[in-house]
Parts: sequence; structure tokens; C-alpha cells
Amino acid sequence: MVYPIVLYGNPILREILEEIPLNSDVLNIVNKLQKTLDHSAGVGLAANQININSQIFIISINEKDYNFNQVFINPNIILKSKETNIIEEGCLSLPNITEEIERSEAILIEFYDENWNYHKKNYSKLEARIIQHEYDHLKGILFLDHLSSEKQIKLLTPLQNIAQRKIEVNYPII
Repeated sequence: MVYPIVLYGNPILREILEEIPLNSDVLNIVNKLQKTLDHSAGVGLAANQININSQIFIISINEKDYNFNQVFINPNIILKSKETNIIEEGCLSLPNITEEIERSEAILIEFYDENWNYHKKNYSKLEARIIQHEYDHLKGILFLDHLSSEKQIKLLTPLQNIAQRKIEVNYPII
């Protein structure tokens, strides 16, 4: 089943999500996230984006020359590089809005996977960017929060349209 994506304006997107108790059964959440992501145009999805208050997100990129699929449970970014890059980002919870966002080029993160195996890994470039974006969701942060107040003001009307559901998307929304 494809779950509806929570849109901007829903308070769960601004909550700091709850840690998942060690060795909990998370496969149901992982399956919900994966099925929903498979039917959207996204590359990552956090639990609060399908109205679940749990610290978990997935990344799923399956292209001809590049595959990256990972579940992140109770993640913690330990280090961020001083080197940054600026790349345009979008978000399934903020349809039709993209902005250039500055993020660290590389990170060191610790997390558990869906089998409760512990990982401590370095990621860089695109993977680091997507992880930082999804990790922000777990902390109640949207990519808009990285913009200047001037840019945020310019987005007020599109954001109001999203909050009032005056938009069209090709995936279920709430």
C-alpha cells in the first residue's frame, strides 16, 4: 500500500521524532516507506513524511549506473566537513518548490539498519546531501530553514498553497 505524503503545514513535519527502541520490529515501517517512495519521484523519505513519529528514513536510488539503498534508524551525524557545496533540492512534502541549499560535502554518521546492525560510515557528495536532508526531517527541520529570510518570504504564497492543498501532485497526500 502506498501511504499519503504529509505536506507542508502538518505539525508532524516540525516535531523532533522519537527514537526507536533497540531491536523493535521496524520492517513494517521500512516496507511502508519503501512502497511509498517507490511510487513517488523522490530519492529519500523520512517516517514523519508518512505520519509516523519515529527516527527512521530510507534512501533508494536505482539508476542505470548508480544504486544506493539504505535504511537509517536512530541516526546521529557525528561530523560534518567544513567543505560545502550548493545544490538545488526539493522535497516530497514541499511539492513544486526547489531551492539551492548549502550543505556539508561529507559526513560521518552512525545508525542502525533494518536488521539492527550498527554502522558508522562516511558518506560524501550526493549521498551525504540526501542523508543530511532526510536527517533534518527527523529533527523537525525542512530544507526551507536553510534559506535566507528573503528567500523564505518569496516562498510564502507557494507555501500557503501547499498548506491549503491548492496544488496538484502525482502521489497521495495528506
